[in-house]
Amino acid sequence: TELGDCPFTGKLHMGIRLKQLPVQLVYIDTKNKPDWYLKLNPNGTVPTLKYGKHADDIRNMHQDDTIFTDSELSLQFLDDQFASRPPKLQVENAMAQDLVGKIFPTFATYLKFKGDDKDNEDFLKLDLDNALIDLDEYLKRSGMKFLCGDEPSGLDCNLVHKLYHVRVAGDYYKNFAIPHECKAVHAYMERAEALEAFQKSKYPESVVIWGWSKLFE
Repeated sequence: TELGDCPFTGKLHMGIRLKQLPVQLVYIDTKNKPDWYLKLNPNGTVPTLKYGKHADDIRNMHQDDTIFTDSELSLQFLDDQFASRPPKLQVENAMAQDLVGKIFPTFATYLKFKGDDKDNEDFLKLDLDNALIDLDEYLKRSGMKFLCGDEPSGLDCNLVHKLYHVRVAGDYYKNFAIPHECKAVHAYMERAEALEAFQKSKYPESVVIWGWSKLFE
């Protein structure tokens, strides 16, 4: 068993690692979800966070268990529970949130495109290029190491795992590269991917490629 390719799971896992919280990882076969998991999370999605004094008893529900099935709500909860432990994961930065929110949808739309309409494919690629250029401009103007300061936040946990998909799957399936002129994005990725929290929460490049492969079967 190994970490899957879900960037939302990676985001939560990285946030836990940034706060240096104890965690028990349980791997779920998303094609054959066990009954005990569906009792925790009837939607069967990943990730699921279980918190409480019985959290180690992962396969059974207890009255005092706290369950979250959304990565963003999970990070908010952990920030509240461990407010005294840096870094602060939840930050208010509407511009950064908007920029991060554009990256993955434009990438997925471009990667999923099939057909012979080269003009349409080029248009989708331009959308992705522009989203990355906007991010680059923001990073250059801010002068900060990460999205909201010189320490990483939950937004960085979100962004770096998605940029990892862009870098790996984009190159493998579309021969796509983040524009060379986006020097601030490249520098950001180098810093963010070097973080121990990312290294412990990332999945192999081969898993990223496998995760998108069903689109090309």
